[in-house]
Amino acid sequence: MVEPLSLAANIAGVVIPALHGMRLLLRDLQDIKDAPKNVKDLENELFLVDRSLSSLQAIEPEDIGSLGSEVTDNVRSTIEICSAACDKFRTDLQQWTRHSGGEKLSWRDRSNIGFWKQAHIKSIQSQLQNCQVNITSVISTATLYSSLQHTQITEEIRKALLVKEDELKAASQTAGQQRELVNSQLQTLSIQDSEPQETAKPLEEEKEYLAASQELLRELLKKLQEASTSQTPPVVNVTFGSQNSGLQMGTNNGTMNGLVFGGKG
Repeated sequence: MVEPLSLAANIAGVVIPALHGMRLLLRDLQDIKDAPKNVKDLENELFLVDRSLSSLQAIEPEDIGSLGSEVTDNVRSTIEICSAACDKFRTDLQQWTRHSGGEKLSWRDRSNIGFWKQAHIKSIQSQLQNCQVNITSVISTATLYSSLQHTQITEEIRKALLVKEDELKAASQTAGQQRELVNSQLQTLSIQDSEPQETAKPLEEEKEYLAASQELLRELLKKLQEASTSQTPPVVNVTFGSQNSGLQMGTNNGTMNGLVFGGKG
């Protein structure tokens, strides 16, 4: 069995370069002062993912590692896919703005980004949004799972557990619906577009991320359900003899209220 610290280290190994790449992209976007709104919107998405990844770094390694290799492998995969998409988008952005100088976009580049590259921008925005949801889910699940491992389950923890399970189910369902939509768009492109490769590529990348996202959310849900089951109090069945009257018990040290004694039937 792989040690939790080793599993946590595997995640840390991809978080640092992911943060670096996303911050480079954020800096490039901020340098374009008159960028179209669809590009500027990416700044907020990048900021949220940056904050989530930084919060993930702050989680105790034992807590994140205790989720097991299935979860940590999927966390690593989703971060790597999103990070690679950001690196590629940064390269594309530099290509799309090659006709501009300084902080101003040329009319040609503005038209290119604002209209022709909308599919690319929408795809990276979707991946960033899903990445933020995934990382936040990992953090909250790790915290809750740690509570289940170190303390007896309370009514408050039980309620939090049910809420988190519902959130994970909803997020997984949303990812599945988005994946179906992307599949539909890809099928439409293959029929209508004679040269669909450039248009389809960002959709293929988004589809890959959604598949990884859905798998991660399933594993998180599975882990919580396993922990919840292990904390469920055992059911005690008491079998009495042929008599159905009187009081039968082992040792009782507590107060007994509401006892009703009936006669034999």
